Parts: sequence; C-alpha cells; structure tokens
Amino acid sequence: MEFVPSLTLSPDGRDRAPHLRRCSMIGIALVVTGVVLGVIAARQWELTGFGALRPAATIRFVICSVLFLLLGGQTLMAGLYFGLINLLAERRTQRLSPSGEVSESEVTCNRDGGVT
Repeated sequence: MEFVPSLTLSPDGRDRAPHLRRCSMIGIALVVTGVVLGVIAARQWELTGFGALRPAATIRFVICSVLFLLLGGQTLMAGLYFGLINLLAERRTQRLSPSGEVSESEVTCNRDGGVT
C-alpha cells in the first residue's frame, strides 16, 4: 500500500493543511509585492539613464522590496515547517487503529531486515 498525502478536507470535514495553505498564499503575495517594488526601483533608475538617483526616493522602494522578499521567504518556510509538524502529529495520533490493533504504518523494518 502506498501512502499519498492529501491536502484536502479530511472525512470529518476539517482542513488537513491550514497552515501550509495559508502561509503559502501570504508568502507568495509578499514575494510578489517585493518583486514589484524592485521592478519599480529599477524602472526609476532606468528613467534616469542608469545615472545618479534621488537616494531618498529610490532607497525606500529598495528597502521595502528587500523586506517583502525576506518576509515572503520566511513565511513560505514557516508554512512548510508547520505543515510538516502537523503531518507528523496527525500520523502519530493515527498510529493505532480504533480497534486497538497495530496499523500498517506502525510496521517497521529492523536493521537486519526483520519486520516488527
């Protein structure tokens, strides 16, 4: 039997991956905002002929661009981390079946090739 993780609703109707989905959407939005601000800063520099800039105006776009890129990356990584932690916790709680029998996910292989 092959385990295929599902990112949809579980049979009881609750969302199985809320942190992963929410953090991914927020992280992607922050990264896109950072890229847009970076393009605006580069466009301002292009309009001056790649010469001298007004530092007070341009540096604001660059600082905000880098900030949003970093926050977006951190949010994406946090979402993946929390999603992994939730997946491991859910697997741990489902280790024993309701009848008290050992489930297939608890069957492991020893170093010498034996099954326990």
